[in-house]
Amino acid sequence: EYPRMGNGGGRMKVGDRVSFTYGRANAKKKSGRPRVVIARITEDRGTIGVGGRQIWRVQTDPDEFGNTIELEIPENELSFA
Repeated sequence: EYPRMGNGGGRMKVGDRVSFTYGRANAKKKSGRPRVVIARITEDRGTIGVGGRQIWRVQTDPDEFGNTIELEIPENELSFA
């Protein structure tokens, strides 16, 4: 069971699989393209963002080395995967 700390006011819920754009290009080196990442929502952080935005904690799927990343992302930057 995942923790649920927020008010549940968003359109998404804990356990949903989502996608988002991660990273950005390095202008000097002309490399490092942003990529779409798949993750699972692990926590509802509530409306603690700027202007009351809904924030979600997400954990990425493991990469080829088994590593994952946890981030807190506003709902408006997430899409259902």
